[in-house]
Amino acid sequence: SKHVLPMLRDRAFDIVYIDGSHYYADVVADLTEGRRLVADGGLLCGDDLEAQMSEVDAGNCRANTKQDYIQDPKSGKYHHPGVTLAVGECLGEVRSWEGFWAVRRVSSGWNTKPELDATGFLDVCNG
Repeated sequence: SKHVLPMLRDRAFDIVYIDGSHYYADVVADLTEGRRLVADGGLLCGDDLEAQMSEVDAGNCRANTKQDYIQDPKSGKYHHPGVTLAVGECLGEVRSWEGFWAVRRVSSGWNTKPELDATGFLDVCNG
C-alpha cells in the first residue's frame, strides 16, 4: 500500500478498505492515504479493531505498537495494539462490529458513527 496508494487520485473512491499490517506506523500511513482517497459520502473502513482506545490501557497499548496481537491488562481483551492506537489517534472512537470498523466522509469531515448495516459484509469477511 505504501507504494500504490500515493499514486491514486484524491477522493476518487466510494469505499476504501484497510486490512494490511497491524503495526502502528503502517496503519497510520494507510489511514492517512485512505482518508485522502475517499469521496464525499464514501466509507473508510477496515478490519482488526477488536478494542478501541477507551477500552484498553492506553500506556500498555502505546508500549506495544510493534507487537502484533496482545492481551490488554485493563479489559482482558486480545487486540492489535497498532490498529487500536492508530485508529484512535487518527479517527477517534469509531463504529465497529466484531473487529470491522467504518467511518463516512461528510462535508464537515468524518462521521465516526455512521448508521450502517454491516451484517452481510461481516458474513462475507468471516467466510
